[in-house]
Amino acid sequence: MQNTHTYFTRLIKVMGKNAKFAIDEVCQGVEPTVAVMWHLEWRREMIPFAKGCSFFMCSANGAALLIRKVHIFDESPLKPGKLALEILNFVINVFDTFPYIAKGFLKNKEALARFFARFYKFCGPFIVPLVAYYTDVPILAYYTRFWSYVAQGFTMVLNMLYNIFKRFL
Repeated sequence: MQNTHTYFTRLIKVMGKNAKFAIDEVCQGVEPTVAVMWHLEWRREMIPFAKGCSFFMCSANGAALLIRKVHIFDESPLKPGKLALEILNFVINVFDTFPYIAKGFLKNKEALARFFARFYKFCGPFIVPLVAYYTDVPILAYYTRFWSYVAQGFTMVLNMLYNIFKRFL
């Protein structure tokens, strides 16, 4: 309960006085459940990639309803389309090939992120000076720039996978 209150208090501060939620659609379920389609606006102008859907499961507390569980799905700024199916196919194949590792990962989803963070902390001090030294040579500068873009793309894919697993598992 306190975490939810802290989150919404922080959200209100972050939004400031010009950003507002605009409700597009509200659907009520059989039990005390509600689905809300929403988007964010800044001074009555819709903010791109700031749409979502929230599901609220409530319980009666006397005359009031208390929110007991919330699922929030926000629009991704990246539209992977066909790429999402390829990524899902890759992940499922890895899980099928290494079920023991998959079970461990699914029990502790942050383990993969911690692994890459530790790997970066370990290798970073060795790689950064090499990149700085070799960026003076034009072909190597191009090569390192190319691989930095590849690393950024790989990071984006890992973040997408992490968010997918976090939401659905």
